[in-house]
Amino acid sequence: MLARLFYCFCALTVRILATIVFRFTTSGVGRVPRKGPLLVVCNHASNFDPPLVAGGVLRVRQVRFLAKKELWKSRFLGGLVGALGAFPVDRSSAGDRQAIAASVEILRRGEALLVFPEGTRTVDGNLQVFREGAARLALMVPGTRIVPLRLTGTFEAWGKGRTFPRPVRVRLHVGESFDPRDLATPELDRKSLYRAVTTEMVTRISKL
Repeated sequence: MLARLFYCFCALTVRILATIVFRFTTSGVGRVPRKGPLLVVCNHASNFDPPLVAGGVLRVRQVRFLAKKELWKSRFLGGLVGALGAFPVDRSSAGDRQAIAASVEILRRGEALLVFPEGTRTVDGNLQVFREGAARLALMVPGTRIVPLRLTGTFEAWGKGRTFPRPVRVRLHVGESFDPRDLATPELDRKSLYRAVTTEMVTRISKL
């Protein structure tokens, strides 16, 4: 209970600060399923993206997410993302089995997990190539739905290489969720299904 209250406090604080500094707004948050295992997929342009998502969908769902372990080098930043439901991932370890196992366990418990299929922040503000790990993860846990999100303005506000944030308007757009298993057909092998689900993510996020 205390962890939940602290999460809500941190997420709400982020939401208020983002509204003041970035004129942060959201659209379509009601499309986020309130129950069941959920993979939240979003574009990635700033280290501020995970807290923004947490604050943006707070009234509907609590989200967990993976974050590079380097963030914990900063006591403040590590404490903040940890309070907001993050757990560290070692990007130098191929596959990072512990992170995958933790992700699967979160979904099996019926929680919501935020992932960035691009794998890292964009360097130019445009969508990068999506990796297939998110599709694999969604298909590993029966009943998992995928909801696409898109943040606009975060690259201009606090993108890669920028030391200090700029007061640029930031918005969070939420699309309709879908069941990745609906894309399965008899002629698709597993690898082709991963590609199909990944392509669907890209298409839905691009349209937001």
